[in-house]
Amino acid sequence: MTPGPSVVDAELTVMRRRVADLEKREQRYMTVFKQKISTFREACYLIFGFKVDMGEDKATGQPTFTLRSMYAARDDEALIMRVEPDKVGATGASSGGKVELMPTPYTVTPEVKMMVDTFIGRCRSVPGFVANLTMELFNKQTLA
Repeated sequence: MTPGPSVVDAELTVMRRRVADLEKREQRYMTVFKQKISTFREACYLIFGFKVDMGEDKATGQPTFTLRSMYAARDDEALIMRVEPDKVGATGASSGGKVELMPTPYTVTPEVKMMVDTFIGRCRSVPGFVANLTMELFNKQTLA
């Protein structure tokens, strides 16, 4: 026996309300998520001195991150890092992620290229490079 039209209409009404409630919940989650992302980005900028924007390398599909120092004199003084995220296997062992500094007009300037060669080339330390660059830019801005 099939349910009558009034039963179907009632079930449809209940389902529509449920969908509306779920859409409201999703919207609240998205709003909170955007607020948390904004707070996190601002904290990173204030603590580490870099505004970080995420993108994607069109050639490889890997994530890229554009870093702009709060001490940079111009907006084009930016670093672009291509990141291959850490992969965790079934055993929980990590294969280690990889960061590659992409060439930009700023990174090939003699001063920055020397830091890249020293900290990334010889010492294999992206954090060391970023820390040194931050100090150099800070010194230029505050002592000028």
